[in-house]
Amino acid sequence: VKNSCGYFAKDGMDLIDLFIGQEGTLSIITGIEMGLVKKPAQILSLFVFFKEEENAWAFSDKVKGSPGRGVLSVEYFDRNAVGLLKRKSPNIPPDSAAAIFLEQDSSGMSEGDAVAWWESVIPKFNTSLDATWVAMNEKNARSFTELRYAIPESVNEIIRRSGFHKFSTDIAVPADKFQEMLNFYSNSFKTSSLDHVIFGHIGENHLNVNILHKSRD
Repeated sequence: VKNSCGYFAKDGMDLIDLFIGQEGTLSIITGIEMGLVKKPAQILSLFVFFKEEENAWAFSDKVKGSPGRGVLSVEYFDRNAVGLLKRKSPNIPPDSAAAIFLEQDSSGMSEGDAVAWWESVIPKFNTSLDATWVAMNEKNARSFTELRYAIPESVNEIIRRSGFHKFSTDIAVPADKFQEMLNFYSNSFKTSSLDHVIFGHIGENHLNVNILHKSRD
């Protein structure tokens, strides 16, 4: 349980939930045992761009609801995050309002077999294969990862230029509450004048919301 507002507590709780996030106020770590997962021999990376944010949400639901595909990560970028991406890569489709970046363990598959399922699924979400990037080699895959990490770097740069403290949320919720959280964010920003950027681990129902305030008020 992620919690930065105080200690998490409830009846019958697992004590590990109390110690997670307590940041040294209840204990210190003196030793750790780690289990490492072997890196897949082959990883397929894709960037899929959408004309509507809702299409990206629905696509991520499809991916999360398709176990056995070897999907390793699913990342989401809202309209404003895509706007920041466009500054880094002019080749992004101009009508893009959202994007999904994902990685799949494609070990043991040919490139054609790995891509085939995505070719059949992606067009069902009001986008096209022309609006999809596939990393065809390790160099492309690295450039995709660098583009993904350009978002928090760009947000931090905007915050530094503004001279204000960063104001953001970092929330993970249960799967059955995720759409409710998305709707809350979307509707709240529609009725406010706050600039914002939403991105993060949509595959784990975990998003980062950054508010880019322009004045102290």
